[in-house]
Amino acid sequence: MEIRGLDADRPMNDRLAISRRSCDHCRVRKIACDRRTPCSNCTNAKLNCTHSTFAARSVAPKQKPESSERKINEIAEAVDGIKLLLQGLNVSSLSSHDARNTQVSTENLMPDYSPARMQPSYNEALDSPLGHHSVQVGRFVNEFLEGGILSGMEPVDAFASLRNFATCPPKPDTAKRPPNARKGDPGPSPCKNSMPPLEAAVFIIRWALEHRKYYRVSWLSLILPLETFTEICQKVYFAVDDYKEVDYILANGYLYWLFAEYGIVSDSDEYLTYCMQCRNNLHNTLVQLPLLLQPSMKAVAALIMGALYGIEIGKPSLGWKFISMASNFCIILGYHQKPREEGNAHPDGTLDSTKLQLFWRVYEIDKGLSFRFGRYSNIRDSEITVSHETNEPRCTKVAKIQGTVYEQLLSVHGLSRPDCERISVALDLATELRAINEEFSCAEESSLIDPNLAGDRMRRFYLRIKLSMHYSLLTLILQIIPAPPEGPDGIIEAAHAALVVHEECTTMIRNNRHFMMMMVYTNWAIIHTPFVPFITLFNKCIKFSDETELSRLERFANSLMAEPTNSESSGRPLRLYQLLCQVARLYIDSNIASDVRQEHISNELSMDIFDMGSFGAGAELVGFQTTDDYYHEQGMDEWWLNAQSLLHGDGW
Repeated sequence: MEIRGLDADRPMNDRLAISRRSCDHCRVRKIACDRRTPCSNCTNAKLNCTHSTFAARSVAPKQKPESSERKINEIAEAVDGIKLLLQGLNVSSLSSHDARNTQVSTENLMPDYSPARMQPSYNEALDSPLGHHSVQVGRFVNEFLEGGILSGMEPVDAFASLRNFATCPPKPDTAKRPPNARKGDPGPSPCKNSMPPLEAAVFIIRWALEHRKYYRVSWLSLILPLETFTEICQKVYFAVDDYKEVDYILANGYLYWLFAEYGIVSDSDEYLTYCMQCRNNLHNTLVQLPLLLQPSMKAVAALIMGALYGIEIGKPSLGWKFISMASNFCIILGYHQKPREEGNAHPDGTLDSTKLQLFWRVYEIDKGLSFRFGRYSNIRDSEITVSHETNEPRCTKVAKIQGTVYEQLLSVHGLSRPDCERISVALDLATELRAINEEFSCAEESSLIDPNLAGDRMRRFYLRIKLSMHYSLLTLILQIIPAPPEGPDGIIEAAHAALVVHEECTTMIRNNRHFMMMMVYTNWAIIHTPFVPFITLFNKCIKFSDETELSRLERFANSLMAEPTNSESSGRPLRLYQLLCQVARLYIDSNIASDVRQEHISNELSMDIFDMGSFGAGAELVGFQTTDDYYHEQGMDEWWLNAQSLLHGDGW
């Protein structure tokens, strides 16, 4: 073989240097060139043999080490500056409090069912309350610390903690991903092997069918009939064909709440273990749920469970995402409208009744979360033509009131209406809500003494949670109604009633000593539903230096902090309740609201952050009224937006 015009038998180390490269035509045709002028190939082809010139490769100079070292030094200086800023924050009180909380929580938690294990594996730092509205807390603190009100007093940890609380963003929840999982790993796929034992599933399903009237079981039956849930569980456990994600979600969600209920009422650690297993399956499947999900009845039910799960773990924005998709599916499937052709209905009517109750469950959650976030509902009442359920549940009626409160009283449109119209609407809503409470209270109280429901130990707890939520809503509605001249109109009474119900719930939680009860109560009654009574009584406490009201608020805050919380998103507002109580105690003990300094305070301190009317609205502090008309002056719109975003909002 010829090698570049050299003899084959010539030693490689004696090769002559190549003086020139192949001609242009030979290189294009990829044939050997003898490098003559002209070459033989070009001569035979009668072509002009050319050799184009080419520039030598330019080698980029290597980067000098000095530039790299300079960049590293700049980064190090920036990091040092950040460290100095962080060290300047006064976090001593928060650190000591967190240490005490950690010690108490560690002693009280069960080893296998601690709140840390209940944490979701995704990170929603922006979902934590107060994250977007810390400026309002900062203004409140500055008016105390820098407005001359606390002159002559030494700095205290309460104000330092509150300032730090306002200025520091909430920390994201700690990583809950398994140690061996990689970032971006979609997690395990639905698998029957991860389900609880078949014997346990059969037992709990039979237990549910035998106790249909138990509160939690009847609550699940409002999503889908128990027989439908049973068929779905059979499909998952005895999978002849592959089942879909929605089937896996429904099966694990159904078993999760059943195992949790039975584990609490029977004090069974075994069934609580199965509860955790189904909960993990539910979570892992929800985070992998396809974005483009096919609308169907099962898909709507699965999204309802996802929304309920998000609320229960203290992630209302996650619940909003799921319920928004479920609302869209209901509209696509036409669940909100009467069927045009009655002949297409199911012969026994079970399918239509299932769709009807499924729609109203979506309606309830959608109205509650839209009220929670200060948004318009995904489902407009004017577009609903479907009939109501035969025995309309209490939650459905209250959900309608929640939607009306926001749309006609608190939305941009509602706030622009004349005061007389808003007051008229508020009067009607307050009357309607009171009537609902009276209508259902007798039946609910009688069910507590029903011998057939003697084993339903959690019924009273769930009913008290619902009652607390309704008192909070009633307190909010009453803010808009002026106090009658003959006496107070019940704002303080409603707020006191909410705290009484709260004490009943916390007593039941302490007696059972199960962390899931505290998690359910906190995330539903305090986080999901804005707890307006606290703001109402806090205003009265600060305005009138009321020791009695402050004692109530301190008991409320201490009861929340006595039990461990399940996430940072719910822990921060509970911590804020305690900090505000400490500030109120300092305010009263320092005699800030005394008659000697009333005029000075009126010029220096504006409480419009928490005010329902008079704070920040030009009200005189000298000779202020002691009746409830103090709560009905101007500024309802600003109070609602500021106060609820401060205590509860991730998106207000």
